[in-house]
Amino acid sequence: MGELATGKVLSDVEVGVSQALKAVITDRDNKVDSLDMTVVKAAGVDVSSDLVKLAAITSTAVELNKLDGGAVSNAELNLLVGLTETPVQVAEVTFAETAANATHTGTVTLPAGSTLLDIIITAVTDWNSGTSTTLIVGDATDPDGYFTAVDLQAAADLAEGESISLGFSGAVDGADADPGATDGDQVRRRYDASARDIVCVITDVNAAGTDGRTHMTVIFSLPTTPVAATVT
Repeated sequence: MGELATGKVLSDVEVGVSQALKAVITDRDNKVDSLDMTVVKAAGVDVSSDLVKLAAITSTAVELNKLDGGAVSNAELNLLVGLTETPVQVAEVTFAETAANATHTGTVTLPAGSTLLDIIITAVTDWNSGTSTTLIVGDATDPDGYFTAVDLQAAADLAEGESISLGFSGAVDGADADPGATDGDQVRRRYDASARDIVCVITDVNAAGTDGRTHMTVIFSLPTTPVAATVT
């Protein structure tokens, strides 16, 4: 109280700046630069520890806003506690026909130790080159090991709106994928201890067609490692 009695608490006060043993006066915007308080209360409730927790948050506003509108309960969020794996991952590449002879290559990189679950080829729109459009899918070991010589022209192996996948290959399966129609049919080399690329190549002998659209969707399982997908 001695400081208050002598009026030192009001001397050399800077507007909007907090200082030890000095009065605090807000600036014209009703702001103060900073305050270091041991206890903070709101409506008589100590919220100091809650503020400390907020200060430790590293998420951005954009990241937090992804939760906006989500109907997620505490129990559902708690299911994520300790989760360190992403059991199933999906990558997709899209092929678009160009009005010229072209070789379109789409690649999905599978990390080391992953297990290939499926490869789905979907004919979104027929390719209309008028000559030939052929698709293969494989990897470095066998470039057409999963699907071979798939005709993407209208009313061919894979017409608009149709799809093929491992086990439902429409008789265009490669050496690593049996059609799944009879006993003993198998898919080989699903698992690989090394990283590898699943590569889809479309060879289009084409003068003017531009309608063709095809998707390759690759589904695989692997803990934690992200997926890289490119198309050229």
